Amino acid sequence: MNTDARKLKPEQQELLRLKAIRLRRKGKTFREIGQLLDVQKRSPKNTPRRLTEQLEQQVMEMIHDQMPDQYKLGFALWTRRAIAQLIKLQWNIDIPVRTLGDWTRNGFLPTSSRPCITCAGV
Repeated sequence: MNTDARKLKPEQQELLRLKAIRLRRKGKTFREIGQLLDVQKRSPKNTPRRLTEQLEQQVMEMIHDQMPDQYKLGFALWTRRAIAQLIKLQWNIDIPVRTLGDWTRNGFLPTSSRPCITCAGV
């Protein structure tokens, strides 16, 4: 049975964190650490989507075709925060920057602030 660490007392959470850090330094994977400490993943897999697939596609096209300043955003490059502001401006939907971090890890966004060669038309 997995423990929901969010429901533990702060002292218990701190002990789990310290154990997890020690295990990670010993080379254990996050999955192994979770199994050893009997805790569940950070968030459930079937959380509701904040944007439909069609809106996600529109966002991808918008950030591929334009720069943030063309949407009157105060950014020179596309960052997670800039994209969150674009989504708020276009559809009045609040997206946490952390969610956009998930998109980055899943290939939705470039992982660095350097311009992509194929995107820059070089």
